[in-house]
Amino acid sequence: MRIGINATFRMHGGGVGHLRNLLASWSRTGIDRRHHIVLFTRPENIPYIQAYLSESIEVHSIGRHSITSIEKVLWEQITFPWLLRSSKLDVLLCPGNVVPLLSPVPTVVAFRNAAPFCSGVNIKLVGLLGWLNLKVLGTIMRLSARSARRVIFVSQYFKNLFVDRYGFQENRGDILYHGRDDVQFNQLYPSRDEDLVIQAPYILCVSHLQRYKNLSALIKAYSLAKEALQSKELRLVIVGKPESEDYFSSLKRMVECHHLTSWVIFTGNVPHEAIPRLMAECRFFLFQSMCENCPNSLIEALSAGLPIACSNASVMPEIAGDAALYFDPSIPEEIANALITLAENSSLCSELRAKALTQSQKFPTWDQVGLNTLETLDLAVHNL
Repeated sequence: MRIGINATFRMHGGGVGHLRNLLASWSRTGIDRRHHIVLFTRPENIPYIQAYLSESIEVHSIGRHSITSIEKVLWEQITFPWLLRSSKLDVLLCPGNVVPLLSPVPTVVAFRNAAPFCSGVNIKLVGLLGWLNLKVLGTIMRLSARSARRVIFVSQYFKNLFVDRYGFQENRGDILYHGRDDVQFNQLYPSRDEDLVIQAPYILCVSHLQRYKNLSALIKAYSLAKEALQSKELRLVIVGKPESEDYFSSLKRMVECHHLTSWVIFTGNVPHEAIPRLMAECRFFLFQSMCENCPNSLIEALSAGLPIACSNASVMPEIAGDAALYFDPSIPEEIANALITLAENSSLCSELRAKALTQSQKFPTWDQVGLNTLETLDLAVHNL
Protein backbone atom coordinates (compact mmCIF):
# COMPACT_ATOMS: atom_id res chain seq x y z
CA MET A 1 0.00 0.00 0.00
CA ARG A 2 0.96 3.57 -0.56
CA ILE A 3 -0.11 5.22 2.72
CA GLY A 4 -0.30 8.96 3.29
CA ILE A 5 -0.30 10.57 6.74
CA ASN A 6 -1.81 14.00 7.22
CA ALA A 7 0.42 15.42 9.97
CA THR A 8 -0.40 19.06 9.35
CA PHE A 9 -2.19 19.42 12.71
CA ARG A 10 -0.73 21.41 15.59
CA MET A 11 1.83 19.24 17.36
CA HIS A 12 0.92 19.07 21.04
CA GLY A 13 -0.52 16.73 23.67
CA GLY A 14 -1.79 13.27 22.83
CA GLY A 15 -1.78 13.89 19.07
CA VAL A 16 1.97 14.25 18.74
CA GLY A 17 2.55 11.44 21.26
CA HIS A 18 0.37 9.09 19.24
CA LEU A 19 2.06 9.99 15.93
CA ARG A 20 5.53 9.49 17.39
CA ASN A 21 4.61 6.09 18.79
CA LEU A 22 2.91 5.04 15.56
CA LEU A 23 5.95 5.97 13.45
CA ALA A 24 8.28 4.22 15.91
CA SER A 25 6.16 1.06 15.92
CA TRP A 26 6.00 0.96 12.12
CA SER A 27 9.78 1.23 12.04
CA ARG A 28 10.29 -1.54 14.63
CA THR A 29 7.86 -3.92 12.93
CA GLY A 30 9.03 -3.17 9.36
CA ILE A 31 5.71 -1.74 8.17
CA ASP A 32 7.48 1.34 6.85
CA ARG A 33 9.58 -0.94 4.63
CA ARG A 34 6.79 -3.21 3.43
CA HIS A 35 4.60 -0.25 2.52
CA HIS A 36 5.37 3.15 1.05
CA ILE A 37 4.70 5.82 3.72
CA VAL A 38 4.27 9.45 2.64
CA LEU A 39 4.05 11.99 5.45
CA PHE A 40 2.66 15.48 4.85
CA THR A 41 3.45 18.07 7.50
CA ARG A 42 4.09 21.77 8.01
CA PRO A 43 7.70 22.98 8.40
CA GLU A 44 7.35 23.87 12.10
CA ASN A 45 6.16 20.34 12.92
CA ILE A 46 9.24 18.51 11.68
CA PRO A 47 11.39 19.07 14.83
CA TYR A 48 8.67 17.38 16.93
CA ILE A 49 8.80 14.15 14.91
CA GLN A 50 12.24 14.21 13.25
CA ALA A 51 13.71 11.59 15.59
CA TYR A 52 10.86 9.17 14.79
CA LEU A 53 11.14 9.37 10.99
CA SER A 54 12.94 6.41 9.45
CA GLU A 55 14.80 6.66 6.16
CA SER A 56 11.98 4.72 4.51
CA ILE A 57 9.40 7.48 5.08
CA GLU A 58 8.93 10.06 2.35
CA VAL A 59 8.41 13.47 3.97
CA HIS A 60 6.67 16.40 2.26
CA SER A 61 7.05 19.72 4.05
CA ILE A 62 4.05 21.69 2.81
CA GLY A 63 2.28 24.91 3.61
CA ARG A 64 3.87 27.73 5.55
CA HIS A 65 4.83 28.47 9.13
CA SER A 66 2.41 29.49 11.88
CA ILE A 67 -0.93 29.76 10.15
CA THR A 68 -4.08 30.69 12.07
CA SER A 69 -6.86 28.21 12.80
CA ILE A 70 -9.04 29.63 10.02
CA GLU A 71 -6.16 29.53 7.53
CA LYS A 72 -5.47 25.93 8.52
CA VAL A 73 -9.09 24.89 7.88
CA LEU A 74 -9.11 26.60 4.48
CA TRP A 75 -5.74 25.12 3.53
CA GLU A 76 -6.73 21.61 4.61
CA GLN A 77 -10.10 21.68 2.88
CA ILE A 78 -9.15 23.50 -0.36
CA THR A 79 -5.41 23.38 -1.08
CA PHE A 80 -4.53 20.00 0.37
CA PRO A 81 -7.05 17.97 -1.73
CA TRP A 82 -5.59 19.57 -4.84
CA LEU A 83 -2.07 18.50 -3.79
CA LEU A 84 -3.28 14.96 -3.12
CA ARG A 85 -4.46 14.48 -6.72
CA SER A 86 -0.93 13.74 -7.91
CA SER A 87 0.11 11.69 -4.87
CA LYS A 88 -1.12 8.28 -6.12
CA LEU A 89 -2.00 7.27 -2.57
CA ASP A 90 -4.09 4.23 -1.76
CA VAL A 91 -5.28 5.73 1.54
CA LEU A 92 -4.75 8.82 3.69
CA LEU A 93 -4.52 8.50 7.48
CA CYS A 94 -5.62 11.64 9.33
CA PRO A 95 -4.64 11.19 13.01
CA GLY A 96 -5.63 14.73 14.00
CA ASN A 97 -9.48 14.62 14.09
CA VAL A 98 -10.12 16.07 10.63
CA VAL A 99 -10.05 14.83 7.03
CA PRO A 100 -9.96 16.90 3.84
CA LEU A 101 -13.62 16.49 2.92
CA LEU A 102 -12.87 16.67 -0.81
CA SER A 103 -9.96 14.21 -0.67
CA PRO A 104 -9.49 12.35 -3.97
CA VAL A 105 -8.22 9.28 -2.07
CA PRO A 106 -9.94 7.20 0.64
CA THR A 107 -9.42 8.58 4.13
CA VAL A 108 -9.24 7.19 7.66
CA VAL A 109 -9.66 9.67 10.52
CA ALA A 110 -8.66 9.15 14.14
CA PHE A 111 -10.68 11.09 16.71
CA ARG A 112 -8.72 12.20 19.79
CA ASN A 113 -10.27 15.49 20.91
CA ALA A 114 -13.41 14.99 23.00
CA ALA A 115 -13.63 18.61 24.20
CA PRO A 116 -16.13 19.77 21.53
CA PHE A 117 -18.59 17.16 22.79
CA CYS A 118 -18.24 17.49 26.58
CA SER A 119 -21.05 19.38 28.30
CA GLY A 120 -18.70 20.62 31.02
CA VAL A 121 -16.54 22.47 28.48
CA ASN A 122 -18.53 25.68 28.13
CA ILE A 123 -18.05 29.39 27.47
CA LYS A 124 -17.49 30.13 31.15
CA LEU A 125 -14.70 27.58 31.33
CA VAL A 126 -12.81 28.21 28.06
CA GLY A 127 -13.92 31.71 27.05
CA LEU A 128 -15.86 32.81 23.98
CA LEU A 129 -13.03 32.35 21.46
CA GLY A 130 -12.10 28.94 22.82
CA TRP A 131 -15.74 27.87 22.80
CA LEU A 132 -16.18 29.01 19.16
CA ASN A 133 -13.03 27.16 18.11
CA LEU A 134 -14.35 23.98 19.73
CA LYS A 135 -17.74 24.37 18.03
CA VAL A 136 -16.05 24.69 14.63
CA LEU A 137 -13.84 21.68 15.35
CA GLY A 138 -16.84 19.63 16.48
CA THR A 139 -18.72 20.44 13.27
CA ILE A 140 -15.74 19.46 11.09
CA MET A 141 -15.27 16.25 13.07
CA ARG A 142 -18.90 15.26 12.46
CA LEU A 143 -18.47 15.99 8.74
CA SER A 144 -15.21 14.01 8.76
CA ALA A 145 -17.01 11.01 10.29
CA ARG A 146 -19.43 11.05 7.34
CA SER A 147 -16.73 11.56 4.71
CA ALA A 148 -14.07 9.08 5.89
CA ARG A 149 -14.09 5.46 4.81
CA ARG A 150 -13.34 4.42 8.37
CA VAL A 151 -13.07 6.15 11.75
CA ILE A 152 -10.64 5.22 14.50
CA PHE A 153 -12.05 5.85 17.97
CA VAL A 154 -9.61 5.67 20.86
CA SER A 155 -12.29 4.65 23.36
CA GLN A 156 -15.62 2.85 23.47
CA TYR A 157 -17.00 5.93 25.22
CA PHE A 158 -16.36 8.16 22.21
CA LYS A 159 -17.60 5.66 19.66
CA ASN A 160 -20.84 5.27 21.63
CA LEU A 161 -21.20 9.05 21.68
CA PHE A 162 -21.06 9.26 17.88
CA VAL A 163 -23.35 6.27 17.40
CA ASP A 164 -25.97 7.43 19.91
CA ARG A 165 -25.86 11.19 19.33
CA TYR A 166 -25.12 11.45 15.60
CA GLY A 167 -26.25 8.13 14.13
CA PHE A 168 -22.76 7.04 13.11
CA GLN A 169 -22.72 3.61 11.42
CA GLU A 170 -21.15 1.36 14.02
CA ASN A 171 -19.52 -0.99 11.50
CA ARG A 172 -17.43 1.87 10.04
CA GLY A 173 -15.64 2.53 13.32
CA ASP A 174 -12.73 0.71 14.97
CA ILE A 175 -11.72 1.09 18.62
CA LEU A 176 -7.94 1.38 18.91
CA TYR A 177 -6.84 2.45 22.38
CA HIS A 178 -3.58 4.29 22.83
CA GLY A 179 -0.74 1.93 23.65
CA ARG A 180 0.90 1.21 26.97
CA ASP A 181 4.61 1.56 27.56
CA ASP A 182 5.68 -2.04 28.05
CA VAL A 183 8.60 -1.18 30.35
CA GLN A 184 9.56 -1.25 34.01
CA PHE A 185 9.10 2.38 35.03
CA ASN A 186 11.27 2.14 38.13
CA GLN A 187 14.22 1.05 36.00
CA LEU A 188 14.14 4.06 33.71
CA TYR A 189 16.20 7.21 34.10
CA PRO A 190 17.53 6.50 37.61
CA SER A 191 19.77 9.58 37.65
CA ARG A 192 18.31 12.98 38.36
CA ASP A 193 18.07 15.70 35.75
CA GLU A 194 19.86 18.71 37.21
CA ASP A 195 17.23 21.01 35.69
CA LEU A 196 14.33 19.05 37.21
CA VAL A 197 15.01 18.32 40.85
CA ILE A 198 11.76 17.50 42.65
CA GLN A 199 12.02 16.72 46.33
CA ALA A 200 10.05 13.62 47.35
CA PRO A 201 7.51 12.88 48.67
CA TYR A 202 5.02 14.39 46.25
CA ILE A 203 1.71 13.90 44.48
CA LEU A 204 2.07 13.92 40.70
CA CYS A 205 -0.27 15.44 38.11
CA VAL A 206 0.78 15.19 34.44
CA SER A 207 -1.47 17.41 32.36
CA HIS A 208 -1.10 20.22 29.87
CA LEU A 209 -2.35 23.37 31.55
CA GLN A 210 -5.61 23.78 29.68
CA ARG A 211 -8.79 25.12 31.23
CA TYR A 212 -10.84 21.94 30.87
CA LYS A 213 -8.12 20.03 32.74
CA ASN A 214 -9.68 21.48 35.90
CA LEU A 215 -6.47 22.69 37.52
CA SER A 216 -8.09 25.51 39.47
CA ALA A 217 -10.34 22.97 41.24
CA LEU A 218 -7.25 20.86 41.96
CA ILE A 219 -5.42 23.78 43.56
CA LYS A 220 -8.47 24.60 45.66
CA ALA A 221 -8.73 20.93 46.68
CA TYR A 222 -5.08 20.88 47.77
CA SER A 223 -5.76 24.00 49.84
CA LEU A 224 -8.72 22.29 51.54
CA ALA A 225 -6.59 19.22 52.29
CA LYS A 226 -3.35 21.03 53.06
CA GLU A 227 -3.27 20.31 56.80
CA ALA A 228 -3.33 16.54 56.24
CA LEU A 229 -1.06 16.66 53.16
CA GLN A 230 1.52 19.02 54.60
CA SER A 231 1.74 16.98 57.81
CA LYS A 232 3.12 14.23 55.57
CA GLU A 233 5.24 16.75 53.59
CA LEU A 234 3.33 15.91 50.39
CA ARG A 235 3.82 18.54 47.73
CA LEU A 236 1.73 18.74 44.57
CA VAL A 237 3.81 18.62 41.37
CA ILE A 238 2.01 19.68 38.18
CA VAL A 239 3.84 18.75 34.97
CA GLY A 240 2.69 20.29 31.69
CA LYS A 241 2.86 23.13 29.21
CA PRO A 242 0.51 26.11 29.80
CA GLU A 243 -2.05 26.81 27.08
CA SER A 244 -1.39 30.54 27.52
CA GLU A 245 0.63 32.86 29.72
CA ASP A 246 -2.55 34.53 30.99
CA TYR A 247 -4.02 31.23 32.21
CA PHE A 248 -0.71 30.19 33.75
CA SER A 249 -0.51 33.51 35.58
CA SER A 250 -4.02 33.03 36.95
CA LEU A 251 -3.07 29.60 38.33
CA LYS A 252 0.07 31.00 39.97
CA ARG A 253 -1.96 33.82 41.53
CA MET A 254 -4.36 31.22 42.92
CA VAL A 255 -1.46 29.30 44.45
CA GLU A 256 -0.15 32.50 46.05
CA CYS A 257 -3.61 33.45 47.32
CA HIS A 258 -3.86 30.12 49.16
CA HIS A 259 -0.29 30.48 50.52
CA LEU A 260 0.87 27.35 48.71
CA THR A 261 3.88 28.72 46.83
CA SER A 262 6.33 26.22 48.33
CA TRP A 263 3.81 23.36 48.19
CA VAL A 264 2.42 23.49 44.65
CA ILE A 265 5.16 23.19 42.02
CA PHE A 266 4.73 23.86 38.29
CA THR A 267 7.52 22.24 36.28
CA GLY A 268 6.38 23.53 32.90
CA ASN A 269 6.84 21.30 29.88
CA VAL A 270 9.33 18.49 30.40
CA PRO A 271 10.67 15.85 27.96
CA HIS A 272 8.45 12.81 27.85
CA GLU A 273 11.50 10.71 28.67
CA ALA A 274 11.54 12.27 32.15
CA ILE A 275 7.96 11.27 33.01
CA PRO A 276 8.74 7.64 34.00
CA ARG A 277 11.21 8.78 36.65
CA LEU A 278 8.77 11.37 38.00
CA MET A 279 6.14 8.64 38.22
CA ALA A 280 8.51 6.18 39.87
CA GLU A 281 9.29 8.66 42.65
CA CYS A 282 5.78 10.01 43.37
CA ARG A 283 3.56 8.86 46.25
CA PHE A 284 0.45 8.69 44.08
CA PHE A 285 -0.95 10.01 40.81
CA LEU A 286 -3.78 12.47 40.33
CA PHE A 287 -5.97 12.86 37.24
CA GLN A 288 -8.63 15.56 37.64
CA SER A 289 -9.62 16.41 34.05
CA MET A 290 -13.28 17.00 33.20
CA CYS A 291 -13.07 15.81 29.59
CA GLU A 292 -10.83 13.25 27.88
CA ASN A 293 -10.96 10.62 25.16
CA CYS A 294 -8.04 8.26 25.88
CA PRO A 295 -5.51 10.03 28.16
CA ASN A 296 -1.95 8.85 27.65
CA SER A 297 -0.76 9.92 31.09
CA LEU A 298 -3.48 7.90 32.81
CA ILE A 299 -2.47 4.75 30.89
CA GLU A 300 1.18 5.47 31.76
CA ALA A 301 0.27 5.79 35.45
CA LEU A 302 -1.50 2.42 35.29
CA SER A 303 1.53 0.86 33.60
CA ALA A 304 3.74 2.31 36.33
CA GLY A 305 1.58 0.63 38.98
CA LEU A 306 0.71 3.88 40.73
CA PRO A 307 -2.12 4.46 43.20
CA ILE A 308 -4.48 6.79 41.32
CA ALA A 309 -7.06 9.36 42.39
CA CYS A 310 -9.16 10.03 39.30
CA SER A 311 -12.03 12.08 37.92
CA ASN A 312 -15.20 10.07 37.30
CA ALA A 313 -16.04 12.12 34.18
CA SER A 314 -16.22 11.07 30.50
CA VAL A 315 -13.88 8.20 29.57
CA MET A 316 -11.90 7.93 32.81
CA PRO A 317 -13.82 4.98 34.38
CA GLU A 318 -13.39 3.05 31.11
CA ILE A 319 -9.63 3.61 31.15
CA ALA A 320 -8.88 3.17 34.87
CA GLY A 321 -11.50 0.51 35.66
CA ASP A 322 -11.37 -0.52 39.32
CA ALA A 323 -7.78 0.70 39.69
CA ALA A 324 -8.59 4.22 40.90
CA LEU A 325 -10.23 6.14 43.72
CA TYR A 326 -12.82 8.27 41.91
CA PHE A 327 -14.18 11.74 42.62
CA ASP A 328 -16.48 14.28 40.99
CA PRO A 329 -14.06 16.76 39.35
CA SER A 330 -16.54 19.63 39.70
CA ILE A 331 -16.49 19.37 43.52
CA PRO A 332 -13.14 20.42 45.07
CA GLU A 333 -14.19 18.91 48.40
CA GLU A 334 -14.42 15.47 46.78
CA ILE A 335 -10.96 15.89 45.23
CA ALA A 336 -9.62 16.95 48.63
CA ASN A 337 -11.13 13.88 50.32
CA ALA A 338 -9.51 11.62 47.71
CA LEU A 339 -6.13 13.28 48.30
CA ILE A 340 -6.40 12.79 52.05
CA THR A 341 -7.54 9.18 51.69
CA LEU A 342 -4.57 8.16 49.54
CA ALA A 343 -2.17 10.16 51.71
CA GLU A 344 -3.32 8.35 54.86
CA ASN A 345 -4.42 4.88 53.71
CA SER A 346 -1.33 2.85 52.81
CA SER A 347 -3.26 -0.42 52.47
CA LEU A 348 -5.59 1.13 49.88
CA CYS A 349 -2.55 2.44 47.99
CA SER A 350 -1.06 -1.06 47.90
CA GLU A 351 -4.34 -2.47 46.63
CA LEU A 352 -4.57 0.18 43.91
CA ARG A 353 -0.98 -0.45 42.82
CA ALA A 354 -1.76 -4.10 42.12
CA LYS A 355 -5.00 -3.26 40.36
CA ALA A 356 -3.25 -0.63 38.21
CA LEU A 357 -0.78 -3.14 36.83
CA THR A 358 -3.60 -5.57 36.07
CA GLN A 359 -5.69 -2.86 34.38
CA SER A 360 -2.74 -1.70 32.26
CA GLN A 361 -2.54 -5.14 30.63
CA LYS A 362 -5.95 -4.53 29.03
CA PHE A 363 -4.32 -2.01 26.70
CA PRO A 364 -2.26 -2.95 23.64
CA THR A 365 1.42 -2.27 23.23
CA TRP A 366 2.28 0.45 20.73
CA ASP A 367 3.46 -2.21 18.28
CA GLN A 368 0.00 -3.77 18.46
CA VAL A 369 -1.53 -0.33 17.88
CA GLY A 370 0.64 0.04 14.78
CA LEU A 371 -0.46 -3.33 13.39
CA ASN A 372 -4.13 -2.66 14.16
CA THR A 373 -3.91 0.74 12.47
CA LEU A 374 -2.54 -0.94 9.36
CA GLU A 375 -5.50 -3.35 9.38
CA THR A 376 -7.93 -0.44 9.53
CA LEU A 377 -6.18 1.25 6.59
CA ASP A 378 -6.40 -1.97 4.61
CA LEU A 379 -10.16 -2.17 5.29
CA ALA A 380 -10.55 1.38 4.02
CA VAL A 381 -8.60 0.65 0.83
CA HIS A 382 -10.84 -2.31 0.05
CA ASN A 383 -13.95 -0.44 1.21
CA LEU A 384 -14.87 -3.16 3.71
